Amino acid sequence: MKAIASVVLSLFIVLVVLATPVFAAGNLTVTGASLAPTFINTNVTTSMLNLSLNSTVNTTNITTINVTFIGINATNISAVEVRNASGDAQAISYTTNSTTNKTTVSLSTAIGVNTSANNTILIAISLFQNATLRSAVAVNISASTEIGVDSGSNVTITNSSVQTGNSQVQDIHANVTVTPLYVDTGMINQSFIYTLVPAGRDPFYNISITIPTNYTIVNVTEVRQGSSVLYNDTTSIVTVAFNRTTGVINLTNTASGGFSTTGSVTVNISANTSTATVTALQFNSTITGSNISQALPNITGSNITVATQQLVNITNVKVSKGTALVNNTDFWEFNLTMNFTANVSGIVQFKLTNWNNSANQTIALQNGTSGNITYYASLRDAANSSRIMNVTNDYNLTQGVSLQSCCLTTNVYTLVLKMIIPAGTPSSASWYAAYGIIFRSS
Repeated sequence: MKAIASVVLSLFIVLVVLATPVFAAGNLTVTGASLAPTFINTNVTTSMLNLSLNSTVNTTNITTINVTFIGINATNISAVEVRNASGDAQAISYTTNSTTNKTTVSLSTAIGVNTSANNTILIAISLFQNATLRSAVAVNISASTEIGVDSGSNVTITNSSVQTGNSQVQDIHANVTVTPLYVDTGMINQSFIYTLVPAGRDPFYNISITIPTNYTIVNVTEVRQGSSVLYNDTTSIVTVAFNRTTGVINLTNTASGGFSTTGSVTVNISANTSTATVTALQFNSTITGSNISQALPNITGSNITVATQQLVNITNVKVSKGTALVNNTDFWEFNLTMNFTANVSGIVQFKLTNWNNSANQTIALQNGTSGNITYYASLRDAANSSRIMNVTNDYNLTQGVSLQSCCLTTNVYTLVLKMIIPAGTPSSASWYAAYGIIFRSS
């Protein structure tokens, strides 16, 4: 019996030894380098500190980092991020302690550093937009104990602590919109209004606008701030330059103080639109000045994205008067029923070929091209005969028919095409013509 008990006990001891965990604590060395820019904009996340991580023994897992703020109260800080070397956020803290001027960033997934692969992480901060202007901000990791690691691992910070340089707080921002939001395909000289509303306490001096790649810049016709004209054919307080190849428009305000922090800046841009349907084309911009180059946020939604599509659908063409005397006053009339693919405002533009028949005879739409011209063809709104235009072989870029309550996808509209028959027109039952219709959004 004693021998058996001894065997059992020995086996138990062996099992206990095998089940005992092996701790492999790591030794982590941290070297810091300042990334702090000379100037920092509010409400923009900015990388401030680069931490190079090197494990000399085994693997070290970082679970928390305490970041201290220098030169500015923690209440000015809206967020602190730990990023990887590519700039992707790994963890974010939105809570700061104004008593210690510090925040703790906790990593839900620890950052591991082993002897076979060094690592790099970035510390980035974002300031509330009401942060104290012209103040200097820096971030600091004051001791090795401010970097939390797994149990048993050691941390050594080169030079005992790391601190960035100072960044001066600036506040340059603008909210942007573009109109119209829907335009027809293949439009020549379509007008767009790009609006920047200053949203910061510092002025900006330069605006760079990039139009969609499917568009071609024709011209910039006017720049205003509030009611003041800054650029047009006779005024050049703002210098305007554009590149049709890149689609970039640069505006520089040469006046003292640049663009004011109050009053919307409106830029009237003429461009040729895409010939193909494109559901979302974005206008992008940057503003610079007050020591900051600020790429405006890519605001999602309808305020900077334009859809290019066929806006008018002709659903029916009906002959309402198909016979006429050849007396220079009698006429044909046709009702064109139509609807819209988007809720828009603007004017319908229309063109028509000369009339032809099976005998290759022709009726022109007008009696000449200069002098006292008589126009035989017209297009009008069936609901309001005062809304009328002369019809020619080509679109008139400045003329069209503005429809009442224009224009909703839920409504049906009717246009009336009238053709007066000039004296001397050959009698025929085979007259025909082809039309084109587009919508110029306003």
